[in-house]
Amino acid sequence: MAVVVNDLNSYAGITEYSWEGIVSQTDAMAVSIEAVHGHIQILQVGLHLDTTGAQADIFSATINHANGTSLDIEFFSQDMNTLDDVLQRWSNDAGIYVPKGSSVDFAYSNADDSGWGLSVLIRSE
Repeated sequence: MAVVVNDLNSYAGITEYSWEGIVSQTDAMAVSIEAVHGHIQILQVGLHLDTTGAQADIFSATINHANGTSLDIEFFSQDMNTLDDVLQRWSNDAGIYVPKGSSVDFAYSNADDSGWGLSVLIRSE
């Protein structure tokens, strides 16, 4: 799968990233962000599909904790059946905390072979 990564905006320690998938017959989404230099907060996650989902496909976001799988947590999950857009926002004070050395994995199986776009708003500290 080909993925284009764009760093769209960066202001006051907040950066918006976007990815767009190029469709193939087996095009699933698997995008990972790693908190390399310090902890980060996920403030917003959005997924757009070119076509409305016709099957029960789950879009998920999971923290893979640096201190082991027993601390991993799926903090967002949405069945995209009958949807073509989802946007989840957390307030600036209640963003999803991701510790240094951990990563966030975004996944969508894309059984409908839709073109997709993912956007993530991150605060780094």
